[in-house]
Formats: sequence, C-alpha cells, structure tokens
Amino acid sequence: SGPFSFKFSAACTIQLLKREKLHRSPPPLTFHIPHDCDPDPTARTLLDRGYSTVVCLPLKNDQPEEKVAHKLREMLAQPLFLLLLSNMSRIR
Repeated sequence: SGPFSFKFSAACTIQLLKREKLHRSPPPLTFHIPHDCDPDPTARTLLDRGYSTVVCLPLKNDQPEEKVAHKLREMLAQPLFLLLLSNMSRIR
C-alpha cells in the first residue's frame, strides 16, 4: 500500500533472528515477519495507475492460474474472508 513494499519470507526471518542474536537456531517457523523489498514491476504499474493496495502472490510452477482463481472464488464465498475485504472493490 502506498510507499510500502514488503514480503514475508521464512528464510529472511531466520537470518534476522540470528543476526539480531534473538535466536541461535530458530525452529521451523509458523510466523513470518515482513521484510522490505523492491516492488514487483506489475505492482508498481498498478500503484502508478491509482490502485491503493496491490498484493502479489507468487505461484508455484505446478499451480496454474486457473487453480488459484478457483481457490480465490471459493474463499470469496466464505463470510469470514469477506470481513477482510470490506473496503475492497475488486480482485484481479
């Protein structure tokens, strides 16, 4: 959103915990800390066009876009998920 660009990365989180001496050997993580990153070119284009928030989801090679689109449609039918989207006008 706006001037912020970040990613969630288990690898970056583990490095951060070790670098800051918060944990010498972190266990497998069930949480991820946001890390600054350069904006994705597509996200930058959409933000430049006036979108206020852009979320990019990297796809695994074995997940075709239609499978992801189907899952999003399923999630949109769930009332609790819709609470997160109360101010969203569209998903593309």
